[in-house]
Amino acid sequence: MMSSPSNDRYGAAQEQAQALQAAQKALDANPDSIFLHVLVGEMLEAQGDLQGALAAFDAAHVEFCRQYPNLRTPPVYLLQKLAQLRAEPHKRR
Repeated sequence: MMSSPSNDRYGAAQEQAQALQAAQKALDANPDSIFLHVLVGEMLEAQGDLQGALAAFDAAHVEFCRQYPNLRTPPVYLLQKLAQLRAEPHKRR
Protein backbone atom coordinates (compact mmCIF):
# COMPACT_ATOMS: atom_id res chain seq x y z
CA MET A 1 0.00 0.00 0.00
CA MET A 2 1.36 3.42 -0.97
CA SER A 3 1.33 6.25 1.50
CA SER A 4 -0.49 9.43 0.62
CA PRO A 5 1.30 12.78 0.31
CA SER A 6 -0.51 14.06 3.41
CA ASN A 7 0.73 11.07 5.42
CA ASP A 8 4.25 11.70 4.15
CA ARG A 9 4.05 15.36 5.20
CA TYR A 10 2.70 14.39 8.61
CA GLY A 11 5.49 11.87 9.07
CA ALA A 12 8.13 14.41 8.05
CA ALA A 13 6.68 17.03 10.39
CA GLN A 14 6.67 14.50 13.21
CA GLU A 15 10.31 13.59 12.51
CA GLN A 16 11.26 17.28 12.46
CA ALA A 17 9.54 17.83 15.80
CA GLN A 18 11.36 14.84 17.31
CA ALA A 19 14.70 16.03 15.92
CA LEU A 20 14.13 19.52 17.35
CA GLN A 21 13.19 18.02 20.71
CA ALA A 22 16.40 15.94 20.71
CA ALA A 23 18.50 18.98 19.75
CA GLN A 24 16.92 21.08 22.50
CA LYS A 25 17.52 18.29 25.02
CA ALA A 26 21.18 18.16 23.95
CA LEU A 27 21.38 21.95 24.28
CA ASP A 28 19.90 21.78 27.78
CA ALA A 29 22.70 19.36 28.68
CA ASN A 30 25.36 21.49 26.91
CA PRO A 31 24.23 25.13 27.17
CA ASP A 32 27.64 26.47 26.17
CA SER A 33 27.63 24.63 22.83
CA ILE A 34 27.66 27.20 20.04
CA PHE A 35 27.01 24.41 17.53
CA LEU A 36 23.84 23.27 19.31
CA HIS A 37 22.49 26.84 19.53
CA VAL A 38 23.05 27.19 15.78
CA LEU A 39 21.49 23.77 15.09
CA VAL A 40 18.36 24.64 17.06
CA GLY A 41 18.22 28.01 15.29
CA GLU A 42 18.43 26.36 11.88
CA MET A 43 15.71 23.87 12.79
CA LEU A 44 13.38 26.54 14.15
CA GLU A 45 13.93 28.70 11.08
CA ALA A 46 13.13 25.73 8.82
CA GLN A 47 9.87 25.24 10.73
CA GLY A 48 8.94 28.90 10.32
CA ASP A 49 9.55 29.93 13.94
CA LEU A 50 11.58 33.04 13.16
CA GLN A 51 11.41 34.49 16.67
CA GLY A 52 12.66 31.23 18.15
CA ALA A 53 15.39 31.04 15.52
CA LEU A 54 16.44 34.62 16.24
CA ALA A 55 16.67 33.82 19.96
CA ALA A 56 18.77 30.70 19.27
CA PHE A 57 21.17 32.51 16.93
CA ASP A 58 21.43 35.39 19.38
CA ALA A 59 22.31 32.91 22.15
CA ALA A 60 24.94 31.36 19.86
CA HIS A 61 26.42 34.82 19.25
CA VAL A 62 26.48 35.64 22.96
CA GLU A 63 28.13 32.30 23.71
CA PHE A 64 30.65 32.82 20.90
CA CYS A 65 31.63 36.22 22.32
CA ARG A 66 31.87 34.75 25.83
CA GLN A 67 34.11 31.89 24.71
CA TYR A 68 36.28 33.93 22.33
CA PRO A 69 36.49 37.44 23.79
CA ASN A 70 39.82 38.27 22.14
CA LEU A 71 39.15 36.84 18.71
CA ARG A 72 39.54 39.53 16.07
CA THR A 73 37.59 37.66 13.40
CA PRO A 74 33.84 38.13 13.88
CA PRO A 75 31.43 35.20 13.60
CA VAL A 76 30.31 36.20 10.11
CA TYR A 77 27.72 33.44 9.67
CA LEU A 78 26.03 34.28 12.98
CA LEU A 79 26.02 37.99 12.23
CA GLN A 80 24.50 37.35 8.78
CA LYS A 81 21.78 35.07 10.21
CA LEU A 82 20.93 37.61 12.90
CA ALA A 83 20.68 40.43 10.36
CA GLN A 84 18.56 38.29 8.03
CA LEU A 85 16.15 37.22 10.78
CA ARG A 86 15.85 40.74 12.17
CA ALA A 87 15.00 42.02 8.69
CA GLU A 88 12.22 39.47 8.10
CA PRO A 89 8.72 39.94 9.47
CA HIS A 90 8.43 37.84 12.60
CA LYS A 91 6.04 34.93 12.61
CA ARG A 92 4.71 33.44 15.79
CA ARG A 93 4.21 29.74 16.24
